[in-house]
Amino acid sequence: MESLGVSLISPLISGGDLIGVVGLGEKVNKKPLSASELTLLRVLLDSVTPLISYSCLFAHVSNLNNWFIEILDSVKHGVLVFDKKDKLMMINNPGARILRNINPELPPDTPMTGLQMNFIFSERTLPGWLDRLARCRTRLGIGLPEILVARYNGSDLIFSVSVSKIHSSTTEGSDIAVTIDDITEMKKNEHQIFELQTHAELGMMASSIAHELNNFLGMILGGIELLQIHIEKGNKEKIRIALDQNKMFISQMARFTAGLMDMNKLSSKKQDLNINSLIMSVISFVSLQKKFNSIVVQADIDQTLPLLNADRDQITQLILNFISNAADAMNEARREKGLIIVKTASEQDRVILSISDNGIGIRPDLKEKLFKSRFTTKTEGHGYGLLTCSRIIKDHGAQVGIESAPEKGTTFKIGFPLKSQPINS
Repeated sequence: MESLGVSLISPLISGGDLIGVVGLGEKVNKKPLSASELTLLRVLLDSVTPLISYSCLFAHVSNLNNWFIEILDSVKHGVLVFDKKDKLMMINNPGARILRNINPELPPDTPMTGLQMNFIFSERTLPGWLDRLARCRTRLGIGLPEILVARYNGSDLIFSVSVSKIHSSTTEGSDIAVTIDDITEMKKNEHQIFELQTHAELGMMASSIAHELNNFLGMILGGIELLQIHIEKGNKEKIRIALDQNKMFISQMARFTAGLMDMNKLSSKKQDLNINSLIMSVISFVSLQKKFNSIVVQADIDQTLPLLNADRDQITQLILNFISNAADAMNEARREKGLIIVKTASEQDRVILSISDNGIGIRPDLKEKLFKSRFTTKTEGHGYGLLTCSRIIKDHGAQVGIESAPEKGTTFKIGFPLKSQPINS
């Protein structure tokens, strides 16, 4: 600075911070500054420093304000701030666009600041809005969003509107900030997704019903094939037994179709049941089906097993589903020699039914997902079979366990209490 001819430098100090310096050159008469001139300079600098400080602060606040407004204008939500007398103090550009679209009474070009809330949210153009916003304002802190509807060009526009209180230490009462978000498109998308889910559920239900009916038809077909064999041999007693079993399976199908009227309820007719006899009957029928051509189904039953209080049709369906699922899994894995073992045993006060196969097994991370709604490990399955099994097991107060090893096989073990009680689901 000396090279510029500066002979005296004075700092500008504001609040303990250096905000600038003032440099003075030599006097025209080349004389040094006198004491009185230095005092006058000091008074002048003390007067100028606050003005410069305030100018810098104002510029900084102005930049912050412009930055704040740019941020508000960049969001899609409308943001409005009202004072305690419900006069609009600030509104961002998205908010102005939203309001002018839904309220034709608002001025199209002039600023909206200074307008009253009851004019902006006119009852004639936006019925119910003012009342809802007033209720939001009475809440403490941040109000939960209100879903409000506006009529525009013959169609409904849907908005999410929330109100927040802005407390000030300098004024009595509270200003409020109102945010408005146009969620019309989002609600339309949600509706479309719901429609798609509904159609998917209907398709899944149709597939589920077909799955169960195919099981029943398979049993009936097996019974007819046995009946043909007995007719050719002229064995009247076995013909009668085969006819009775087919009548039972047809009755089960009828009960199943009747139950479709209420999928949430499971109608039960429990009675004393010899589960060993039921297992042998199911095995004799399924063994004639084509998908069991390369699969052997064996029974390992405990002849001393007590009678079980259970619904015959449901337990038949349970055993059939487990055996059929095991066969499907082994056929899907292309096992050359499949083996399914149906075993019964007595364990304290429970009857244990287990169905084992030598299939590919179930991965540990998938075990917990079994018996959940519409979950299956089969590529062409839909999971309804195991879901039905889960409902039957719960209805009998039973418990199910799964033991599985990759590439070795799976065992489902169901424990039925001898005095079974249904579980309320």
